[in-house]
Amino acid sequence: MPFQLRDLFSYLISNNKIEDIRSFNKLNLHIQSDRVLSMIKAAEEGWEQYVPTEVAAMIKDKCLFGFPCVVYPKEEEPVESANTFFTSEKEDTQ
Repeated sequence: MPFQLRDLFSYLISNNKIEDIRSFNKLNLHIQSDRVLSMIKAAEEGWEQYVPTEVAAMIKDKCLFGFPCVVYPKEEEPVESANTFFTSEKEDTQ
């Protein structure tokens, strides 16, 4: 363990902040989060198999974790310029 993390580790142990993982899927132990993140950023095929289906959909829909995608703004009613607004207001009052 790196020297600079020993005090932190001691604190976590003495305050019961670390707990054993008793139930886990051994097939997931090979997954490296750094590798999955780089796959997401590069839009590399296959990263979806390493995360839950709902998480993959959210990453794609919201362009999370650097996933390259295009976000289209909502279409809104065109806003008239201030000059047009004030000119038409002036004509209405005359």
